[in-house]
Amino acid sequence: MVRNLNFVMICALALALYVILIIWRLESFSFFLPLMLRGLVSILIFVAGLVLGFKMLAKREFPGTIICFLFCLVPIAATMTSERLFNKKMDETLLRANLIITALNKHYSNNMNYPMILEELVPKYISSIPPTAMGIISTHQFNYEKESLEFRLSFEATDGIHCKFTPNNDLLCDD
Repeated sequence: MVRNLNFVMICALALALYVILIIWRLESFSFFLPLMLRGLVSILIFVAGLVLGFKMLAKREFPGTIICFLFCLVPIAATMTSERLFNKKMDETLLRANLIITALNKHYSNNMNYPMILEELVPKYISSIPPTAMGIISTHQFNYEKESLEFRLSFEATDGIHCKFTPNNDLLCDD
């Protein structure tokens, strides 16, 4: 009974860490310390799984050994999952940005000028200004700046990566 309880507790802990690492990756943290801390936590989880796995192996507790070695996979699985989710969120953000860019271009063709703020596009050119798809817990807005004959539309992707659209509507992201 105690071994089953330990197994359930370890699985619950692994699942909790998995979810935390995914959310941590997808929320937009632009500070250096959280980025370093996330990497450190992932390494610690991996090393703890290895160390405990080898200790269990030395004691010939094979079910515990397997569980501990599987625990090492939590940061790897979280990274792979969050990367897939990040790519989906980037694709959705690009679709939303294209809606805004199309509305901006329609406004320009009708007025020979870009609006001062994005809200001037509503409701004539777009029903509402969508937020980016980035983040899980919080909502991230597009940043808009009007320049003389151009505009700058940008957003923070995640981990301090800032993306902006060029006058040709090409996306450039820095890291």
